[in-house]
Amino acid sequence: MAATQDPTPQEILERCAEIQRGWSPRERMSRMRVDLRPTRRLCDGRMHEIDANDYDAHIERHGATVESE
Repeated sequence: MAATQDPTPQEILERCAEIQRGWSPRERMSRMRVDLRPTRRLCDGRMHEIDANDYDAHIERHGATVESE
């Protein structure tokens, strides 16, 4: 049985970057660590965590704004 060599940290980093290049903005947002996700304060003062659905809505509104210019 041949022994397999573990990947180097650099090889792991490169492979992770390669995988992440294929992610859509929605995928990237959904995979973001919960404690690093952006938040916004609602008009009643409550904090709201921005999720992938919010990001999709933002992209759609931005696209509609760009098209109307």
